[in-house]
Amino acid sequence: MRDFCTIMITKFKTFESIRDEYADMFVPRKPEDEPQEVPGFEGGTIDPNDNEIWLDYETGVPNNTKSDKDRYKDFLKITKERNFQETDDEIIINMKRLWEDFLMTIYEKQEHYKKFLRDELVGKYISKGYKDLLNGNLSKKYVEYKGIIKEIGFTFDGDDCYVEFQLKGHKKIKNGFVGDFITIDKLETDANKYNV
Repeated sequence: MRDFCTIMITKFKTFESIRDEYADMFVPRKPEDEPQEVPGFEGGTIDPNDNEIWLDYETGVPNNTKSDKDRYKDFLKITKERNFQETDDEIIINMKRLWEDFLMTIYEKQEHYKKFLRDELVGKYISKGYKDLLNGNLSKKYVEYKGIIKEIGFTFDGDDCYVEFQLKGHKKIKNGFVGDFITIDKLETDANKYNV
């Protein structure tokens, strides 16, 4: 019996990401599809919790005029300008690039991305971009879910982040999938806020 267990345990396989394991399920990435650095933050990761201005070890001169905590505020402003398109009625968010901005720039990126998205999206009305992953294909339109975002779930896999929403008034959505872009309806969000 012990030999059988040893054989079974050695058959488990590990892999970096689902994209690596099931490459034929995903469109191959082109160089331009790889995460890009955020303009102004090419120098590496910043720690949003670090309030110190560090000195260069050799010269004793400050590396920056701002702490990473202050630079994080600048980063949030830039990433919102890059990824949020706002009109009078709606906000279109580039979810793919928003995550990649955090991936390329922020220390403890997952923690800060979760907080940022929850602060930005909980209580907002999503009108486009949240689909049923298993109900649709190229010839048939995907079922799209709409409603007030109550909770946000995250699955991190290599360079990818998969986001799912729990919507107010909906049962748990089992196969919900956030596309590269989502649309927030500002009028529906305000109507819900004031119970109109």
